Amino acid sequence: MSEPGGRPKRGTQKNYPLWPTNEAKRLAKRLKTPGPVTLETGYGPSGPPHLGTFGEIVRTAFVAEAIRKRGFEPTIIAFSDDMDGLRRVPMGFPESLEEHLGKPLSAIPDPFGSADSFSGNMNARLHEMAALAHVDVDFRSASAEYRQGTFDEAIRAVLAKADQVRAILASDLSAETMKDWFPFMVLCEDCGRIYSTRVRGFDAESADVEYSCSVPVGSNEPCGKQGTRSLLGGGGKFPWKIDWAARWFALGVDYELYGKDLIPSAEISDRICREIFETRPPMHMFYELFLDESGAKISKSKGDVLEPTQWLKYASRESLNLLFFDNPVQAKRVSLGRIPEYARDLVALEEVFYSDAPDDQVTLNARQSYRFLTFFEPPEAQPLRLDLGLLLNIIGGAGSADAQAVTEYLKRARQYPAEVLASPAAVDQIERALAYYQAVARKSEIGPESEAITNVERQAVERFASFLEVGDADDEATQGEIFALAKELEIKPGRFFRLLYIALIRQERGPRLGGFANVLGRGQAAAKLREALDRFAIDDS
Repeated sequence: MSEPGGRPKRGTQKNYPLWPTNEAKRLAKRLKTPGPVTLETGYGPSGPPHLGTFGEIVRTAFVAEAIRKRGFEPTIIAFSDDMDGLRRVPMGFPESLEEHLGKPLSAIPDPFGSADSFSGNMNARLHEMAALAHVDVDFRSASAEYRQGTFDEAIRAVLAKADQVRAILASDLSAETMKDWFPFMVLCEDCGRIYSTRVRGFDAESADVEYSCSVPVGSNEPCGKQGTRSLLGGGGKFPWKIDWAARWFALGVDYELYGKDLIPSAEISDRICREIFETRPPMHMFYELFLDESGAKISKSKGDVLEPTQWLKYASRESLNLLFFDNPVQAKRVSLGRIPEYARDLVALEEVFYSDAPDDQVTLNARQSYRFLTFFEPPEAQPLRLDLGLLLNIIGGAGSADAQAVTEYLKRARQYPAEVLASPAAVDQIERALAYYQAVARKSEIGPESEAITNVERQAVERFASFLEVGDADDEATQGEIFALAKELEIKPGRFFRLLYIALIRQERGPRLGGFANVLGRGQAAAKLREALDRFAIDDS
């Protein structure tokens, strides 16, 4: 539903599928008897955790809440793979990290000096992220788990079936890689690198290996160490696909979400779980990836990450939760520019949740969706949410960065009582809208100078400006005048509305124009239209 020549109405709602409920049904059927259940979410701390990391935590928490409603006792393990080695210097990080390439992330000094290691800094951000999501997690560090022997049983099992593991992975690895391949990456006792070593022999019963440090990592030459060491208690780590399966086995994981790009890895790890560790792999659901504005996968190493704190600077936690709840099997381009869309959709859900509308299937879904967004702790009363789209249109149309001026325009819009607009919640949202406009919305503005108009279109804009100047008219009459002019001058209404939006708010679309012209002030709206006429390019065709 849309207003003629406008954006979707406030209150328009989508029908969100209750996928966490479906996942909980599947998991409950598999586990049969209510009791403890372990869900895992993994994180590679080679760069700052980003929106995708946050999303996996929140989505896992949705499933945890759904299974809790069925009488189970969920625990979410947030597992940081900080035993992994640094493969490249992430974008925006000091080049001095080059000398540490190949070392475990937990053994590299924090380049920012705020933690005991590189991964310590990233792990602290993961802790903060979980707290930001209001999700309780059991945080696990790979380096700590390997050192304390959590994976020792898995190590012995893999060494005892090394040839079988090799056969499982053979189709996934190149012939060149398979020449020196071993199902464990040994940590060099001298230089501390994990990617520079090669195994020359091993004893499956004792879990001892003979190794040499003989492979360059980046610009770093191998140290040449040759020796024997035990793989138990932190002597290194499994390669990725074996490590994932070992994690499920050692930690008793029942459920894990993962990104679509990891489907082939998950299939191999599932097989290792069954054939090497002789246990059932966890239940899974894959989700599509978040993409940047260009359509590419968000990458920590390229530094093009969007952090949740950036979103929460301008919008509510529930609007961000809605981003993750909304159809996870559909790829999404994610940017701060999508905040108004999710803010609007959140209001639509809240209006249904707090209404006395009868319970049909769509309404029931909307109410249950909102419960998930609040982790089943919805506020007693409907929160105040000023219309962010209207706020941004007022700020753009009025050209004002003053909160008091924006408040006066809102009063003219007659959507909110004066006492509501004076409340701390309203003042905060107006301030955040002003900040969002300056930091984000202005970047998408379209100036009249970029649009060429014909003489007939120029005449239409001029006549509408004159109509606004001659006297008062209600919202419907003003809206009707736009359609009447378009019909008289044989201009497509969509084209005419687009020109008026560009002139008034420097956007291609916007609010219902008849009402907005009156909110802005008919004289001010007319002045903006005449100013734009001086800057539109001329179409002589």
